[in-house]
Amino acid sequence: MASYLFYNRFPNNFTEPNFYAEDGDTLAKNIYGLGVIDAILKTFNGYYIWGLYLLADIGAVINNLVFSGEFVNLPKSFALVSYGFFGAIAILPVLLFRNYFKPMALMFIVLLSIYVPLQGSDYAILGIIGNVKFAFIYIAFLLLVYRNIIPENSKKIYIVDLALLICAYTNITVYPMMLFAIIRYLPKIRNKYFYSELLRDRSFQSLMVLGIAMLPQLYVIHHYGIPPLKGYLDSPFNFSRTIEIFVSRSYSYTILFPVNSWMNDFLVVLSAGLMIVLGYIFSGKYRRVYIFGLLTILLGTFLFVIKRTGISASYMGYKSGGPDQFFYPQNWIFGFILSLWVVELVSRVSSWRIRQVVYVFLLACCIFILAPNSGTFGKNHFMSDNVGTIYANSRKLCSGKNGIFNLPIYPSPNLLYYKNTTRGQLCTQSTLNYYPHNESLNLFPAGNNYLAGLGQKNRFTQTFVSTYNKLDGVNIYFSTFQQTVKSPYTFKLMDDHCDKIISSVNVSTKDVADNSFYMITFPSQNNSRNKIYCFSINSIPSRNTDPLAVQLSAPNIYTKGIMKINNKFSDKDVVFGLHYK
Repeated sequence: MASYLFYNRFPNNFTEPNFYAEDGDTLAKNIYGLGVIDAILKTFNGYYIWGLYLLADIGAVINNLVFSGEFVNLPKSFALVSYGFFGAIAILPVLLFRNYFKPMALMFIVLLSIYVPLQGSDYAILGIIGNVKFAFIYIAFLLLVYRNIIPENSKKIYIVDLALLICAYTNITVYPMMLFAIIRYLPKIRNKYFYSELLRDRSFQSLMVLGIAMLPQLYVIHHYGIPPLKGYLDSPFNFSRTIEIFVSRSYSYTILFPVNSWMNDFLVVLSAGLMIVLGYIFSGKYRRVYIFGLLTILLGTFLFVIKRTGISASYMGYKSGGPDQFFYPQNWIFGFILSLWVVELVSRVSSWRIRQVVYVFLLACCIFILAPNSGTFGKNHFMSDNVGTIYANSRKLCSGKNGIFNLPIYPSPNLLYYKNTTRGQLCTQSTLNYYPHNESLNLFPAGNNYLAGLGQKNRFTQTFVSTYNKLDGVNIYFSTFQQTVKSPYTFKLMDDHCDKIISSVNVSTKDVADNSFYMITFPSQNNSRNKIYCFSINSIPSRNTDPLAVQLSAPNIYTKGIMKINNKFSDKDVVFGLHYK
């Protein structure tokens, strides 16, 4: 169920699959080119990423078992592994601490894990594997807490330490976190039989072996270093954003993200300080875990920022949450310790009825406030709009006569490619049978050029060519200027001369969001392949004059269509895409 909820938050990486950066450029390429063992032993940007390769290997197995091993289905298999992995992480606290923590605390931990705030960059996290490496910080945190709770001679220690080794060889932030593992042995120092007791302690023996096994990566990092990536978050750190990044984004953002745009440094320090102090006071027997969580959050952010100082440019006075992929483990950890101390605080209330009312209120906040606002819930089409699906790109490449292809996988200043793909690898049955539902025409807003006063001051027509049969929708980029549009508008689909109306539908303007695509559907045109159509949008006479505008593209981008504004040709086009049944 947890995995399904993660899928439901962002299904696009499964329904519109493509490699996301290192998913293809590193993981898939090394698995296919080097093999499983050699790939695991290969460093990425100066360190190992064992956990990612293990997940990618599982994806390759799923691809072979479920999708006939076709290369074009590998991103879809990766997506399944990603959703499953995130679901497992959300439930991991229940598996580990069901005998140690209160059920209400575990319930809130799971909810805050599933609906971790990913407001702008969920496409870069859910359904892909590359940015999963940050999740291993949270896994290591859970395992270290568990390691300090279970009996010293429990055989589970060996499994925990093996998992910690994988975490350490996936994310180097785990190394300084390992100091927490020593805490449980400190009370024994005063004992004159200290050394002999430790040597008989199964957990300490395992910890020593784990420490030795972690040394090779330290040597690799010391010898080769972690090189800066030219042009990637390498600009100087903006110290005026320190509170926003280290306090707001790392701590309080976990539950205050719905009101993030209303915050400032004073409110952030006040609210975060209040939560931290109250947590320390009321965390009770979990105080050691609470402090460890606070320090781990600070450590995770600090170690990332010192290597990627340019991240500060993404923060501009609480106007956005910035790149989510670098901070979600910190939010998970804060949600974890927050749930512990809140339940401890509420449990001190003597009245059973009041406790239940508080829990119902907190649960309602999670379900009705935090959950609906925590991400884009599948509406973010960044990858498909900018790159297209792997199926569409493969089919386009396979229509040519080349034998070797460079497959686009990520939009960057210089488009990122999975290079040297063979025809036999790419042009398989799934590629040849591909039929899209969404078609991006690579049209994007340019310079905030828009056309407003639709049907009043300005009338436009936009022609286009339907690539496939069963055309049943046009996805248009609207601007509402942060207002709710109440005026009625109508969409007309016409023939190639823009005079014969094929279909006319009313636009549900109350559902149109500012600066975003909105799908307008109409009866399916079964024989639409290669036909030219035309559309327009006009207001229906009304007393209301709410602004609704269509954004325009850069000049001369879409060569298959023509836009006219008030019967005059325009070199720009409406920003739109097509949908097929």
